[in-house]
Amino acid sequence: MWTALCLAIATYLVVSPPASARLAARGLAAGAGKGVSLRQRDWSSPAMGGVLMFVATVTLLGWWPGAPVGLVLSVIAARVVGQLETAAERERKRRMLADLPLAIDLMVAALGAGRPQALVLDLVGAAQGGPLGDELCRIGRRLQTSSDPISVWADLRDDPVMAPVARAFARSSRSGASVSRVLARTAQELRREQRARTQEIARSVAVKTAAPLGLCFLPAFVVVGIVPMIIGAFGQLQL
Repeated sequence: MWTALCLAIATYLVVSPPASARLAARGLAAGAGKGVSLRQRDWSSPAMGGVLMFVATVTLLGWWPGAPVGLVLSVIAARVVGQLETAAERERKRRMLADLPLAIDLMVAALGAGRPQALVLDLVGAAQGGPLGDELCRIGRRLQTSSDPISVWADLRDDPVMAPVARAFARSSRSGASVSRVLARTAQELRREQRARTQEIARSVAVKTAAPLGLCFLPAFVVVGIVPMIIGAFGQLQL
């Protein structure tokens, strides 16, 4: 019973959204203005996953050899749970990637009007809304309070969503070149990638549905095509 309970709690920790995703879902983005990233994973999930794995292993195997084995497995479980991406995070990332090209177009228009970068991100974030809008507002507030915008963009160079925008702004901050052209090309590249991704998904759906459709048509083919032939052959043999 204890093992089943531990496994159930561990499963909940894996599939449930982290604390940051729950805050974003409730619209509590005020914490982002204090320098807390909404993408930050709740640290307790990996820790609790490791603890539950240790308890389950000791329950199954006893203190010996359950304790040393459970210690090793708990470290592995904590690392695996910490690297997992929840369904809420995947949905948030998908929405941000889908909204990013339009947000970049708005940035280009605002920059063309001569607005500073921090104000542009704040305005576009407020107009965009959703998780991407919250992230843009957070970056805009960081730019307003930071004396080195290059360091702000450098922190986002490995971000799965904002990395193209960060590279464009960082390049402009270093060289003084116009960021509007770079952002416009970035939006075009993102749209091409989205079209290619959509076509790839459509092709994969056709391949994945081939076997189920074949199984659905197979009984009809047997009844309509094979069974009459067998009945006709037996009828001729009896004659």
